Amino acid sequence: MRGLHRFLTELQSAASPEAEDACVRRELAHIRAKLQTSPKLDGYQRRKYLAKLVFMHIQGYRVDVGLIEAVSLTASLRDSEKQMGYLALMLLYERSDMRAPVINVLRRDLASLRDSHTCLALHALASMGTLEMAEELGESVLKLLVSATSSPAVVRKAALTLLHLLRKDPNCVDVWEWLDRIAPLIQSRDYGVAQSVVALVTELAGTSPDACAICYLPAVEQLHHIVTMQPQEERDLYHQVPLPWLQVKLLSLLQRLPRPNDAHVKALLQQCLQQLLQSEPLQRPTADVQETHARYAVHFEAVHLAMYLDTTSILVARAAVHLGRLLRSEHINVRYIALETMTQLAHTLATLDPIRMHLDTIVQTLRDQDTSVCRRALDLLYALCEEANVRRIVACLLDYMPEAEASLRQDMARKVSLLVELYAGDSTWYIDTTLALLDMAGDRVGDTLWSRIAQTVTNRPKVQAYAAARLLPYLRHAVCHETLVKLGTYVLSEFGYLVADQPGAEPAVQFELLHRHAYYCSPVTRSMLLSTYAKWYTQYPSLSPMLASVLRQSRGVFDMEIHQRACEYTALMELHAQGVMNMDEIFDTLPPFPSQDLKPDDLGPGLFRLSKRFSTVPMVATVPRGEARRPTRADEARRRLPPILPPMSPTELPTDTVPFQPQPNDDCSDLLELSSISVRPISGTPRDEKIQTPWAISGDNTVASPDGPLLGQALAPALAEAVVSEEELSRLSLGDDSSSSHDQAMVLMPSTPTMVHESSSEKITYEIQARGPRVLVQVHVQNVDEAATLVVRDVQVTSPVRARVLGTVSSVVVEPGHSVNYTLELLCTSCFLGDTELMLTLAHTSTAVLIRLPVTMAHFMEPYVLCKKAFFEQWHTMGTQLETQSVFAVQPRTGNEYEAVMTATGLAVLAGIDPRPESLVTAGVLAPQGMSATCLVRFEPHATANVARLTVRASDERLARVMHQHLVSQLECPISSTISLYRD
Repeated sequence: MRGLHRFLTELQSAASPEAEDACVRRELAHIRAKLQTSPKLDGYQRRKYLAKLVFMHIQGYRVDVGLIEAVSLTASLRDSEKQMGYLALMLLYERSDMRAPVINVLRRDLASLRDSHTCLALHALASMGTLEMAEELGESVLKLLVSATSSPAVVRKAALTLLHLLRKDPNCVDVWEWLDRIAPLIQSRDYGVAQSVVALVTELAGTSPDACAICYLPAVEQLHHIVTMQPQEERDLYHQVPLPWLQVKLLSLLQRLPRPNDAHVKALLQQCLQQLLQSEPLQRPTADVQETHARYAVHFEAVHLAMYLDTTSILVARAAVHLGRLLRSEHINVRYIALETMTQLAHTLATLDPIRMHLDTIVQTLRDQDTSVCRRALDLLYALCEEANVRRIVACLLDYMPEAEASLRQDMARKVSLLVELYAGDSTWYIDTTLALLDMAGDRVGDTLWSRIAQTVTNRPKVQAYAAARLLPYLRHAVCHETLVKLGTYVLSEFGYLVADQPGAEPAVQFELLHRHAYYCSPVTRSMLLSTYAKWYTQYPSLSPMLASVLRQSRGVFDMEIHQRACEYTALMELHAQGVMNMDEIFDTLPPFPSQDLKPDDLGPGLFRLSKRFSTVPMVATVPRGEARRPTRADEARRRLPPILPPMSPTELPTDTVPFQPQPNDDCSDLLELSSISVRPISGTPRDEKIQTPWAISGDNTVASPDGPLLGQALAPALAEAVVSEEELSRLSLGDDSSSSHDQAMVLMPSTPTMVHESSSEKITYEIQARGPRVLVQVHVQNVDEAATLVVRDVQVTSPVRARVLGTVSSVVVEPGHSVNYTLELLCTSCFLGDTELMLTLAHTSTAVLIRLPVTMAHFMEPYVLCKKAFFEQWHTMGTQLETQSVFAVQPRTGNEYEAVMTATGLAVLAGIDPRPESLVTAGVLAPQGMSATCLVRFEPHATANVARLTVRASDERLARVMHQHLVSQLECPISSTISLYRD
């Protein structure tokens, strides 16, 4: 067809998609005109035009003509024209008004005596068969299938077409009456016919297996013939494997039919399975991958059939042993299917010994490079778990969890949590395992797991002290999952006093370990922390002033739950102090959880059920909670408990705690966080242990750039960790309310009024009065016009900070020569760049004035005191990706002056971090609601050169940039020769 060739050539030579679209539209208009104006087109022209329309349709263009010509072309006696007609009919059949002509065409060719015409009609019906076509033509297709005069090609297509119609409408034809005629076709020596009929019977067996039982014997005999007779014709072999796809279909069909009772059928089937389950052909090396895949496909399907027939047979046990050997196969698909089949065996076998012998191999497969194989190995290990091997399997899963992919880690954490609950006969092992799981995957397990641990600890008094002691090492980590914090909040509030007399578990340490994570927790967890502090208020008198201060300051938090709890607990403390009520009676030990609160399906073997010997009143309830604060009674109560934590030397005591006391007579100085008490992370490193290469030290003891000394000086060996003095520790334990000059500098930042807007009629200045978690800014609007009044209204802050105007917020009339002051309270809600924008409207000019207040994230910083080890852990965790560094000229100042600048910026000066005495290391934290960002600063001045290097690392890149800019503006010498070497 030269016209079609020219059309395709023109499309290929199109220079652009627009040119191609124009060509298609032009040709489509030409075809439409020809079909409408020339009704007597010959077969060649119709075939040519339909070929073009089919090509356009395949390319995605909308074709709305040619269906009538396709129907008329199917009546042609020429095979080429009929084929093109059916091809166009299958692709262009969309209009419902052509149903009757199309059905008539199909019915006519289904009754044709020419097999080519009948096959074309069957193929078209299977491709575009609708529900109406199934009802109209289903009987005709069934007759072609069971007719003795139908050729094998027609029978093959009729079986597949009938399968398509039955999926459209299972009641389109009564095929069950013809099963006695269809079943013998399974034994046809035309294996194409047999394969098509087996697919049809398999679909029927899924609907009614008993009705298809007549097909069992033909299927077994056909399988026996293929397996034992070994057809040698070339067309019956696929890479030296006889008819693998027909074998797979027959084995799948036998799994859907009822198990046989005839001895002859059983004998034939047993002989087939013995032949198919031989491992010698699979172990024979071959270079043909297709042959290997074909043999494995038949072998695995035979294993499934043997499992279906009898799980206790010797064939199944032998297959299980052989599947374990396939786990070492070099083919990923083979390992995957072997693991999947072994998992099914593990759920069906009476004994797991054949699979358990490959446990080491399965554990190694867990570290496979393919994630899908690892997932199947995880499923198999979960299925193999029982009381005898659960500890080994759980240990393997926990060992692999840190290096597993994120997509697999969540499923692994869920399975481990289910296993430890299902087989947790030993409560101590259960607690150790679940704590390790929460430490590694706390963000991937829900609240159900930690609440289960809390129920277990509450219901078993013998492990309460053990659980409290085991939680402390996890809470000492610099970064702790919130789930662990929730568990620690509950367990330490209820049973922390059982270990309060042991070294490293004192009440002050318990408070420090919990409160240090408050910045990183959600409002729900911080609300739980407030409840814990309220319980500790009467239990630990030495902490009462500090706990009361935290609860009072939490009354200004915006979160409703935290605010309500803080107000209620503060009121309870006041009533307790007045002697009106006793808080010990309110915050008594919780009773054990009733067993009916747990689902019966989730109960472990005795661990989550109340023991018959267990009283409904917990053992610790015999000692009032208030008695825990008396050393003599506490010692008597714990005398029966063995030591849980090893004794610690005085040099190992965790004394890295420095309190920051609130401002006097200011209970609401912290509106977002409980930051009035800043704590240092507890270090687990003894004093005599050296921290090697805290910065970036090379092999010759010189610091590698850019973390080394400014002018190439060598860094001395790192000193031991700085330990807080006993005076500071006593301040924490005694709740000293005195505020140091450092704290005063953190909260108050006196400044002079600064001009931000000036015109002929008004002048606007601002003054920052306080900084920290909340920033107070006073905006001064002065009317300088001597003739007209000034009306100020709609004062609002448009920036990422939350703000409110204290006092008058409505329209204010300012007389000539007078002024008005607005006090803004700013609260940081997220990290942001730039300054704060203040919008106010001046009515006399009907203009809105936009003022940029230089209030950045730096004004919301709070001091964050860290020990040496915790500082370097966070420093190296942030890395250079979150770093901003520069070298610039500085004004000659003393060390105390530099410290004053850092302190005024809201940073805590850390001593003993850098061995160079002139260097300053500071840290601060930005704690907006719902998140927290840490900032670490290293300032290295050089006195003789009057230059300094400033390195700022933060957990948020924006915070690092803002703090770097702010500190450079405070420390830089006002000259133009500043050297900036930024590395972001």
